[in-house]
Amino acid sequence: MASPVFITNDQVKSVLTWPLVHESIEEAFKSVVVRKDKSLKDQDQPNAQQKAKVRTSTPNNGASLATMPGYIGNHKVTLESGDRKTFQTLACKLVTRSPNNIHLKPPIPRILANILLFDEQTGQLECVMDGTLITAWRTASASVVATKYLYFGRKNVNPSDGVTLALIGCGVQGESHALGMCTEFKVNEIRLLNRTASKAVELSAQLDTARKTFVNPNPIVTVCPTIGECFSDADIVVTSTQTEEPLVHLEMLKKDVHINGEYRDLDSIQILIKNFLSAVGASVNSYSELGQDIYDVAPVYIEYWAGAKADLADLKTNIVCEVGEVILGSGKCPENGISVFHSMGMAVEDAAVVQAVYQNLKKK
Repeated sequence: MASPVFITNDQVKSVLTWPLVHESIEEAFKSVVVRKDKSLKDQDQPNAQQKAKVRTSTPNNGASLATMPGYIGNHKVTLESGDRKTFQTLACKLVTRSPNNIHLKPPIPRILANILLFDEQTGQLECVMDGTLITAWRTASASVVATKYLYFGRKNVNPSDGVTLALIGCGVQGESHALGMCTEFKVNEIRLLNRTASKAVELSAQLDTARKTFVNPNPIVTVCPTIGECFSDADIVVTSTQTEEPLVHLEMLKKDVHINGEYRDLDSIQILIKNFLSAVGASVNSYSELGQDIYDVAPVYIEYWAGAKADLADLKTNIVCEVGEVILGSGKCPENGISVFHSMGMAVEDAAVVQAVYQNLKKK
């Protein structure tokens, strides 16, 4: 029996592209939709099985392990050669959180991820893949794909006109969201806001070096001093902070704007220590970055119902449907107004991306 291979972050980086990740995320979105039409065409669509995250904590140092098993069948992967093949993928992501890592010399990231890919037929472990970069890219890609269908799918939006993108929170997710959006859409202006202004300046410099990969290689990049200036007239908003209080209110937004929010999934120890989850965040008792006045008027779209029932149970708003339903045509894109996409993260997203990376590395 062959031994599994370990695939490093540098190897992942050598084949990871935004089109590859976007394709995988679209397949994952479609796979979780429970389809009533049992026609042959419907059966050819990707399908999924996944469980909620299982967490194990180590009380002595506040560390934790989260496991995310998932299966996605009949999903498509485009290889570097241009061939598009169908795969059945069984995988499990393991995520560790160790708060003390930042105090080590040298420090290492608090959050580390590895993804296990299995042979779907035999159950044999094929590879262990560093999942750090994949996690950052697939989270941002979920927002990009949602924006593609929920904002650019509107009849009154012309993609060639370009948009203004506003990001609050300029860490890892702020960076990956900015890169993902700019390489997929024509972005005329990028506005950045971070609690520590130097982080926004740093991201601005990173975007400047990457602009040759953008649809519009010459966007205006502005570091904003206030939320009002950052969000004023913005077409697409990304929130990615760990605030305990609502930062964004209805009066700050234009009437037709799409908001991407990533659900902040903290482990049980962190929840006890600090009573919040951040919509790219949610709190235990409130959905912190966005004010209730936004949820009172804006329809919310999600990745999958099971996750929303578990993680967004206390959210007082109108959850319309899964993004996959919009992609497949059984759900409707908003015609206008404010829309919100809440990203929670799915095991099948990781499974689809890890298979695509693995297959392209094998070709090399």
